[in-house]
Amino acid sequence: MWKALFLFAGLTIVVLGWGYYHVSTHANLNVSIYDVSLKNDRQAYGNVVSADLAFTNAAGTILAKARADKPLGTVSIYHPDSGDCRKIEQEASSSREGMAAWQKCYETKSRWFVTWARQVRFASVNLAHCTIDRVPVSIEESREDWWLWWVPLPHIGGAPYTYFNLALWIDSGSCGPASR
Repeated sequence: MWKALFLFAGLTIVVLGWGYYHVSTHANLNVSIYDVSLKNDRQAYGNVVSADLAFTNAAGTILAKARADKPLGTVSIYHPDSGDCRKIEQEASSSREGMAAWQKCYETKSRWFVTWARQVRFASVNLAHCTIDRVPVSIEESREDWWLWWVPLPHIGGAPYTYFNLALWIDSGSCGPASR
């Protein structure tokens, strides 16, 4: 009886320990850039669809570079060695080698995000007509329900990640950070 109880307790600790390790060392990061000068009668702000970004800490050290691309303003963050994974991602559906390359690139970036995302305080936003320095960045962090990673259901389970949402508010009309 005690052996079974210790075995169950040990297995539980290993399963939950792995989940905690993975959520602590892997992250997914989303960036949103809002422009208050795009206000009209239907919206209070618009999304920036084309810009180059540099994320910095409080001291001004560049932590990461990124680019928002047309048509939707999807932000791709450039890993110093792996790049942004977009080309590899497009090739992932055509072969097993492509899928393996994409998984390796995503794994590299997800481990890297955890190392700097909490330190971001500002961003430099380079638009077609101006550059806006020291835009405050708001950070939201979520670790989801990491202890449920092992549940084999479609909407629950899978390797747990820490999720970071970085939001920037600018006023491209006055070429400065937005005062919300």
